[in-house]
Amino acid sequence: MSRVHSFVTLVILAFGISILAAPLAVQAQEIQDPHAQDKADAMRVAQDWIAQMDSGEYAWCYNNSAEYLQSIITLQDWNTLVTSIRQPMGELLSRELVDIQYSTSLPAVPDGEYVVIILRSSYANKAEAYETVTPMRDTDGQWRVAGYYFR
Repeated sequence: MSRVHSFVTLVILAFGISILAAPLAVQAQEIQDPHAQDKADAMRVAQDWIAQMDSGEYAWCYNNSAEYLQSIITLQDWNTLVTSIRQPMGELLSRELVDIQYSTSLPAVPDGEYVVIILRSSYANKAEAYETVTPMRDTDGQWRVAGYYFR
């Protein structure tokens, strides 16, 4: 067999093996992270929610948050708190994902399904800040933000 023929055969075999291995890689990824879909769904909710925060739509954020968040703070107190935190920071310059974790138990909150999303942000008046947005699976099964922490 010629070298060229041997090389072509190896390429074809390698290509065939990689096609066969692709479904296995997807299955392995799902096995490694059984909550990948939960994280993706929670991330979409968090992105929409934080975009409203960035626009100053604090009441919208409160009204579209989890029942848990609404049970521990009033709309008026929420607006006062978030305004005092966000307005001094100025305009958002950048934001990037630092970490995302699924959990069923977090400190100081009832057990449930949570996705903790940590973001590194930069604002006009604060070069580096960290925001933690925590969606939870609400009583109706939908993901809604249950916590927001800014440092």
